[in-house]
Amino acid sequence: MSNVLMRKRSISGLEFWKNGADIRAHLTRFLMNEKNVPKRYTYVFTFPGIDLGRIVARPCRECVTRQRRKMKKFRKFLDAGDMTLEQIHTSYMSWRGYIAHKNARRTIHNMDHFYEKLFGCWPMKGEQRHGQAKARSAY
Repeated sequence: MSNVLMRKRSISGLEFWKNGADIRAHLTRFLMNEKNVPKRYTYVFTFPGIDLGRIVARPCRECVTRQRRKMKKFRKFLDAGDMTLEQIHTSYMSWRGYIAHKNARRTIHNMDHFYEKLFGCWPMKGEQRHGQAKARSAY
């Protein structure tokens, strides 16, 4: 450091080098502290059982419960004439598309049965329940 001080004659140049040395010392102390050493991500994330190649996202219970309550309200709105079955179907299919991105096949299956019980029709147009054959026309 003394060689640098000898070459710089202006005060601002000396302050620049002094500030740089202070920053370097501060960073060295910061990085040498055990708590500030970066860790590998395997310590942060826990993956289920086997490596699936992706992080498995599950829907929260509150989301499913909220949708059940909403469907019950929709049934009351349908009976009162405030909503049409098409509006209800659009809303349910929107939620179903969101939940399909999660790992929730059984939840979707159960909610489809709940929809059928409330509104008397299968939510997926053109899709039949397991064990039911399509009705064939005579022509």
